[in-house]
Amino acid sequence: MPKKRSKTPSLNKLIPQVLPAILEAELYDLYQFSCKHSEPVWPKFKLVEGDRPTQDTIDEFISLTHQGMRIAQGKIICSLLSDGDRYEVSDARRFSYIGISDAIGWQLFKHELAYAKRFFMAQKPPILQEANIESVISIVEQCHENDPDSIALISDLTSFIQIGDIYHVTTHGRTNIYEVKDGETNRHILDILKDMPTLVDAQDVPRLLPNKSDDFQKQVQRVIRQKQRMLSVKETLLNNEGNDAYTGEQVKIHELPTLVENWYSSIIELSANSTPKCTTR
Repeated sequence: MPKKRSKTPSLNKLIPQVLPAILEAELYDLYQFSCKHSEPVWPKFKLVEGDRPTQDTIDEFISLTHQGMRIAQGKIICSLLSDGDRYEVSDARRFSYIGISDAIGWQLFKHELAYAKRFFMAQKPPILQEANIESVISIVEQCHENDPDSIALISDLTSFIQIGDIYHVTTHGRTNIYEVKDGETNRHILDILKDMPTLVDAQDVPRLLPNKSDDFQKQVQRVIRQKQRMLSVKETLLNNEGNDAYTGEQVKIHELPTLVENWYSSIIELSANSTPKCTTR
């Protein structure tokens, strides 16, 4: 007879987890950089109702915000690629780093869950040392060198950005998604796809590349699927509708209602000021 499944949930999953106290100072430091580095500019946004911050204030805010995110990410990368921590501390630290990186990503998505969901593929975050992290870091550095006030977030540091290796937001708010490929095999695959623009379906690979090994064909299929997922996300974000990269189902992003300002308080004030003028005539 088949074994009955226990209906009682695992108690271990319900027990609150407490981070080691030794991490408190480090994590608070990362939080300050990733979420509050622009705090010196915040008072400049406390304006009279109806006024708009100057462009210099906005530029300073974006510059400091992205600068703090870059610093936090750099500290996380250095820590993850170093050795020497006790396992329980390292495990908790990695868990915390994901939270900090998610906070950065959430800010870059402007708290828009509908857009963030387009990048989630229900995949387990990879181990950084097993990924092509050196190549990814090199591209991140190039992004920051070309646009010093931008932020190029490494997707593998987060729990939900799982399309593309880098999510890059420029100084002026433009978004770029980069898939980083290294090695001779990947370069060969990219050349093949460039020379065969009609090869857009992974299922066509065995038929169009019959002389290649099975491993090579599988790698080509992975690259094609990655490319298709990125194109799907691009189409959805540009048009607010498209196919979900994970399920393939049709999705539509509904625009949030626009807050329309009212001038009630201004009208009351104008009315009060005009009354004396009317009575004196």
